[in-house]
Amino acid sequence: MIRFLHSADWQLGAPFSQFGEKGSDLRAVRLKTFERTLEIGRRRKIDLFLIAGDLFQDNQVDKAVVKAAYDLFVAVSDYRILILPGNHDPASGPGSIWERPPFNDPPEHVTVLKRTGVVEVSGGIVIARPIVQKLSTRDPSDELKRFAGDLAEDAIKIGITHGSLRIESKFQPNDHPIRLDGASHAGLDYLALGHWHTWQGYDGGRLVMPGTPEPDQFEQDGAGKVALVEIESPGAVPKVEPLAVASLDWRSVTVDIFDIDNAKEMLYRLLQDPCLDPESTVFRATLQGAATSAEVKELTDWLKEKLQPYLISKIEDETQLKFSEVELQELKEEHPLLAQVAADLSSAAKTVSGGMNPVSDGGFEPLTLSDLREAAEAVQLDLIHFDEDFLKIAGALLLQKLREVE
Repeated sequence: MIRFLHSADWQLGAPFSQFGEKGSDLRAVRLKTFERTLEIGRRRKIDLFLIAGDLFQDNQVDKAVVKAAYDLFVAVSDYRILILPGNHDPASGPGSIWERPPFNDPPEHVTVLKRTGVVEVSGGIVIARPIVQKLSTRDPSDELKRFAGDLAEDAIKIGITHGSLRIESKFQPNDHPIRLDGASHAGLDYLALGHWHTWQGYDGGRLVMPGTPEPDQFEQDGAGKVALVEIESPGAVPKVEPLAVASLDWRSVTVDIFDIDNAKEMLYRLLQDPCLDPESTVFRATLQGAATSAEVKELTDWLKEKLQPYLISKIEDETQLKFSEVELQELKEEHPLLAQVAADLSSAAKTVSGGMNPVSDGGFEPLTLSDLREAAEAVQLDLIHFDEDFLKIAGALLLQKLREVE
């Protein structure tokens, strides 16, 4: 019998550059989650801790991050730890983490699986197929089959590799595609995979990709877990328990700003959710709809104050600029040409869709269908290109530029 933890895609040292200086907080949390997961292994009395690729974000991560991870491994010697290089931290190329200190001389209980081959562990045998290049059309589990065929039948066989699952429309042909029955096909009791960041399970429970243990983006359902696996004997179906280990909760909401008071009320109710812990929440609010600059500023200022207690927060403004009567008159006086273009785009969108648009009147002469045809011919474009989406995007870009000029 063998019991082990299977994790992947920690990507320690990830920059999280979209959060600016706050990215360092996310990097620190990932390291803490990693430390806590190693301790979970000790408490669960595991025989083995598997990392199926991408322990690090890349081979250029800060030396302090590499040293911090190494020190955590040194502090845990109750079980074997096997680390597979992935496509982010491959074992080849100049400056590979695995070829330089401190991982070029790991502790006795830590093995870096830099080459395809077999490793004997307490209770079974691990067959490793590391990633040595960013892209490949070959299924890495094929080599596992070749090695497994030479092993004793009475041994529990665990494969470990890194790549995408061959799910139609979800994988790229050159992204190390792995067949969904990869474990059974290779004659393995269990196939430990890494690469995708959400939990995946196939082949009757014998093939698992646990996803990233700490979510790294919004709306990432199925992330935040590692797999606790127990195999009683050769051929037995593995008992796989998903363990939630994530420290952070990533929340995202989209709000239509057409009614400021309604938007505030909805956001207030959401932020008062008793299940929401601001100190461990990454929160994003996306503002949409048509609004004046004053309305956007009012809601943004209010929201910034409410988000002060949150570990990390982000407000994304995807609104379209709407002009009040006064603002429209000022625009016509100061930028008459731009005002006319904005009105024409709005009128064109209304003509092709029959819908409403933020700048739809204001004293401008509306465009007719013949006007549109004439405009299209002037720039040698087929009128089919003047669909609603095309016109809305063009209008939004112009209006956003006007907002920036303000």
